[in-house]
Parts: sequence; C-alpha cells; structure tokens
Amino acid sequence: MAPETIEGGGRVVSVVRHVFDSWPEFTFMVTADEFGIWTDARFVRTADDLPDLPAHPGVLVPWQVTLDEVSAHFGPLVPGDSWHPFHECGIPGPGGHYSATFCWGLLQTVPQADDAIS
Repeated sequence: MAPETIEGGGRVVSVVRHVFDSWPEFTFMVTADEFGIWTDARFVRTADDLPDLPAHPGVLVPWQVTLDEVSAHFGPLVPGDSWHPFHECGIPGPGGHYSATFCWGLLQTVPQADDAIS
C-alpha cells in the first residue's frame, strides 16, 4: 500500500495505515517525517465511534481503548516512562492515582499506584 502524504503545521509527513481483518475497529498507523524517518507507530480507532468509557480509570479494559481516547476522556495524562512501543502515563482518579501502560497506543494495564507518576 502506498503512503498517504499529509501537510500541516508547516511540515509534510507520510502515513501508512493497515486494518487487520480480525480487528477492524483499530487501524495500525505508521507516520514518517519528510525524510522518510519513522516518527510514530500505533493503533488508532478506525471509526469515529468512541467507546463508552467509565468514570473511573481503575475499570478500563485492556486492548479496548487507545492512548488518545483515555487522554481525551480523563484529561491531560502525566507522562511517565517511555520505551517504544511502551508508554506509561499517570491518571489522577477517585481514590488515588493510576499508572496506565500502553503498547502501540493500546491500553495494557491500569493498576492503582500510590506512588504513581505525579
């Protein structure tokens, strides 16, 4: 599949997208800069239908929501450790802080952590 070229913010990027037949609700998206250097790769929701997200981060279900969706729903996340493809973010919530781990942009875990990123 050929890359799609997107212009914006004074720069040009190339994007390649792939939808897996067995997982149509998510698209794997790879972004490269104008030099062809890979700058991001992650799953994004294929449709604009956002899932119903709970009011409490401790009950989020792994592999059902993306980093962007969690950030939009719970407000700005506190950046934590990042070692691609893993990203950790702190989520303040009722009863304490939660330390969410994402892989390729999909939620993996949300344990409550008293010493979570703050």
